Amino acid sequence: MSAFVTLTSFTPAISNTTDKAVKPTKPKKALNAFIGFRCYYISMLEFKAFPMKKLSNMLAEMWNEDTNKPVWALLAKTWSHICNQIGKENVPLIPYFELMCLAMLLPSPDEYFKTFYWELHLNEQNDLYIVHISNPPEDTTTKSGTNMSVEEIICYCQAHNYAKEFKFNGDLATSSTFHVPLKPG
Repeated sequence: MSAFVTLTSFTPAISNTTDKAVKPTKPKKALNAFIGFRCYYISMLEFKAFPMKKLSNMLAEMWNEDTNKPVWALLAKTWSHICNQIGKENVPLIPYFELMCLAMLLPSPDEYFKTFYWELHLNEQNDLYIVHISNPPEDTTTKSGTNMSVEEIICYCQAHNYAKEFKFNGDLATSSTFHVPLKPG
């Protein structure tokens, strides 16, 4: 018996894959609304000089006080539907939020602190923290939204040259629970 093993003994058998049924790919887990919020607002100019580790607790505090969680949930759900069909690489997240946050009347990263009356500070250890400089006046609208459904958001995106490859196939759930006029665009 030889101490050497021939290469052919390790050659795997090749099977005919055309006989096997192709399993449909199941949808990936949907984008979490908070993660969407965080990805969009992390681009604030005030945050640029700090690592994510220093910003996490502050972003969570901003999220806890944010009045637009249902809008963020709808935007995250819609983006996830688009991604599941045409692929994440074809629908970058930040351009989607830049388009839809403007349409849904959500403040831009540069307007967020002013809109929600936050102020950024550094403590003695050079850690960031935020405080409310005042309570928003009752007549100030800090809630956003629209009566747009998932389908309408996708149509809006496509009308603005985003997710053009998406094809409607009847599998989207309609959600029209938001009632603020759509900002013309």
